[in-house]
Amino acid sequence: MRISLYLVAGALVFGFASQADAQSLHTAPRGTKVTGSFEIGGAQFPLPNGDWVLAGRGEVTGTTSTGIARIASAYLIEVVNGKIVRGVWANAALRGQGSGTGWSRDKNICDRTNTLFNVSDRNFNPRDASCWSVNHFTLSSPANPSDPLKDLFAYLDEQRLLLPKMRVVTEHWLSNTAVFLRANYFFDPEHVGVDGGPFERWDSADWNKTRISSFPDKRAFADKVEIFGREIHKQLELGLARRLDIGKPINIQVSGWPAPVALQAPVDSGVQFPARSPAERLGALESLKSRGLISDLEYQQQRQRILGEM
Repeated sequence: MRISLYLVAGALVFGFASQADAQSLHTAPRGTKVTGSFEIGGAQFPLPNGDWVLAGRGEVTGTTSTGIARIASAYLIEVVNGKIVRGVWANAALRGQGSGTGWSRDKNICDRTNTLFNVSDRNFNPRDASCWSVNHFTLSSPANPSDPLKDLFAYLDEQRLLLPKMRVVTEHWLSNTAVFLRANYFFDPEHVGVDGGPFERWDSADWNKTRISSFPDKRAFADKVEIFGREIHKQLELGLARRLDIGKPINIQVSGWPAPVALQAPVDSGVQFPARSPAERLGALESLKSRGLISDLEYQQQRQRILGEM
């Protein structure tokens, strides 16, 4: 197996020639740009369309129900106008490293009742678990961060970036007799105009399950993240079975999230260009969809808009 790293416009890009060539993302250099679903250890992770960069990575030793295991981590972020708007934190056991093959069920994901949303298999079998939840995180720094988190904080300091003060997160835990994976997908609600504050403790924040019903915009955003979580979890189940198409982006987005730059209206520079015909615009839209740059929903919405202007 080999890792494919190539230089584009002065930035490292992480890509794969094929699934057989795939290598664990946590070995790539920090700052690597990542396009498409990726692999860590014995599992694969779906990556939505976007401009992602590897901001932190590393390994830790974890205790399992049958021994120990080396756990690899990768933290990806998307930065827009100097702000982190989305992130993915992926963790999986490295194949052949350690003696543990039985996984302790993560009750903080599987069995909590105070999150915004929770789905659990409820079989309480740590060797065959599939559960996920929607939660909110307030900004905090762990007292004793792991090596992968230290790596992340170092990168953020170098780039002068800050994690969002409030993040709405889907947390996922899946395991079988061979491997486990844990994945978090977080979103900054302020990127789509939803106030994240006041930035208080987790239990007293407006996003808390006991308070969010009083804030319709927050509730609506959390509901959209829930829909995303349901769809991405299906892809994670494929990733646990190593059935994802490595290197291919996943066309799953939070409804209302800004479209890729290629679909956004151009800035008026004062220079006049010939208007494209509806047929040309539909052709360009088809090209974006075939290349995996927009979701099916975004394709249908833009197509209806173009047809409606004819």
